[in-house]
Amino acid sequence: MVFAKAFSIFILLSLGLAGNALAQAAPGNNIDDRVRQQSRILSEREREEAMMTGDTDILLTRRTKLFNLHGLFSADNTSNAFLTPFDARTDVFGQAQIGLSFGTKIANKIDLFADLSANTVHYSNYAELDYSALTGVIGARTNVGPVSLNATYQPAVVFDREFRKRQLTSHRTRISAALPFNIKRLNIEPSISIERTLSNPTDYRAWSGGAGVTFSAPISRKIPLFAFASVNYEKRDFDSYFPDLVGVRRIDDNWSGNVGLVWQLRNGGEVRASYNYGRNSSTSDVNIYRAKTGTIGISAAFRF
Repeated sequence: MVFAKAFSIFILLSLGLAGNALAQAAPGNNIDDRVRQQSRILSEREREEAMMTGDTDILLTRRTKLFNLHGLFSADNTSNAFLTPFDARTDVFGQAQIGLSFGTKIANKIDLFADLSANTVHYSNYAELDYSALTGVIGARTNVGPVSLNATYQPAVVFDREFRKRQLTSHRTRISAALPFNIKRLNIEPSISIERTLSNPTDYRAWSGGAGVTFSAPISRKIPLFAFASVNYEKRDFDSYFPDLVGVRRIDDNWSGNVGLVWQLRNGGEVRASYNYGRNSSTSDVNIYRAKTGTIGISAAFRF
């Protein structure tokens, strides 16, 4: 993948949905689940972008700019803002983000990349869910034959919206493999991954493994408009999660999927509209939920 393209797109479903101190401690109002519902690993979005443009070779083959200053704004509507099984509440929220990305290459075979971003979220009805966050990504990737191998470390610190009180600190280390291929104009990419999450509060420490498949295809020969869809499954085994209160070991099975359209603008921008669905099953009854989210957003990038 060419970095000039890869770093022009960043996370429209950005990290974090942080609550207040009471929200941290309440089962069914799980800050870590709300973070994960909105998050996308940077390398996954870059592979998706490569599929849409047809540039699935992730290795740099020509000179590119090293740095990319990017920003985005999106508006979202969710059917279950608190991710609770008891009283699902709809809400509309806006997200804004700015960040700086970096990419380079080692020995003409290994791509290295990094990103540092700040973002903020504001809810229309439930201001206790407002948050601001600092997020980072450090990673590497290479090709072994047709297989793309990726390793990423993604720290995040989630605050209240004014950056006054920390809600969550997490460290996610992820290894994944993907095998992109084409059937005529349709791009298909199955992938598998394993991840370790360390966090403070420690209730959200977990091992996870997953698999998924992404489909994308151009739908116009005159304008850069693409359709995409994905289905993903993840199994998460928590080290501990409110054991004194819930009384059972927490193991989750999470299914998610989305469909949408992307219109790529000149100079590294895009407009994206998507519909997202998530369903979580758990040995802990209070962590069973379903959520639907509609998103429309615009992003831009400046490379130097």
